[in-house]
Amino acid sequence: MSITQQLAVSYKSQTDNVFSPFSACNVTCLAMCLSYWGIEGDDSHPQLEDQVFHRAQQYGWNRFSPQGLKDICESYGVEDDLTINGTLADIRDAIENEKPVIVHGFFTEPGHLVVIKGFGEDGFLVQDPYGELMASMGTHSWYYQINGAGQIFGENLHYSNRLIAASCGGWSHYQTRIMYNEMTDPEVEEVESMWIHRIG
Repeated sequence: MSITQQLAVSYKSQTDNVFSPFSACNVTCLAMCLSYWGIEGDDSHPQLEDQVFHRAQQYGWNRFSPQGLKDICESYGVEDDLTINGTLADIRDAIENEKPVIVHGFFTEPGHLVVIKGFGEDGFLVQDPYGELMASMGTHSWYYQINGAGQIFGENLHYSNRLIAASCGGWSHYQTRIMYNEMTDPEVEEVESMWIHRIG
């Protein structure tokens, strides 16, 4: 993919987290974005993502909700410009304004979050804390190459405009896969129901 713009967002994997590694995409994505803005955290846990998890638990913030994630982010003094009616254009605008983006989506059946750090004409440059989503047209059989055993699969991935629009614009994993296969190219750009956090 030819990159139009990208931000220097360093990768973090959720699978080596101390706390709930297989449901910690939210705090791991946030830790990537906080690190981009120079937040180093404290010495309570070696990894910033585990510190973020602990802070959410300590103050009772729901890390699974958009507002909860915004509250956690802003407790570090970093703005989270949240919308639940986001578009692909909104993501591109944020990157152009040097703000990394966290998106909620049905990349997995229960839901999953990724960081978008750049874009090009046909898609986005993604840091996926879980690994790499393997999705293809004409099939509903999606699966992940999961980080682990010293291997990282989720760093600097190309996720297409179609994949981001379908995964983040659908209301279930099932609907997401239908949208991915059936949307026309103009419809991809018209999706306006994405939950996006523009960080910074």
